[in-house]
Amino acid sequence: MTTFSKGDKVTVIGDWDRSGTVWFTQGIVYSCGKRRMIVTDERTGEQLGKEFHVNFEGKSLNDYSPLVLPRLEGDALQDKAVELAGGVIAWWRNLYRNRLEKYRLNGDEQGVEIMEEQLELLHEPRVIHRV
Repeated sequence: MTTFSKGDKVTVIGDWDRSGTVWFTQGIVYSCGKRRMIVTDERTGEQLGKEFHVNFEGKSLNDYSPLVLPRLEGDALQDKAVELAGGVIAWWRNLYRNRLEKYRLNGDEQGVEIMEEQLELLHEPRVIHRV
């Protein structure tokens, strides 16, 4: 289990658009309790959030967004962000396909049209640095 302490350098990764784009920023743990922690931006000191969960092992961006992870940089950061973006895409694609099937069975043309549009919005994983 990953645990954090005050002063730890972390990477925060979140879902940007529910279509396959994730963002990341580098932070520092300002305060950490048993269940929640406060993370600040490494460059500005601005608070990024105060309700971050302490343990994310085995979790995805669909469980918690954003995720706070031990500091990642370079290829490790890119690989993890792409992996998480792929999980977002798979989760939404599955949800939209299930709904699409249900709408088709019920003869809901508007629902079918909306789900088809949502499926078209999904794209390949993208990573952006939020500054």
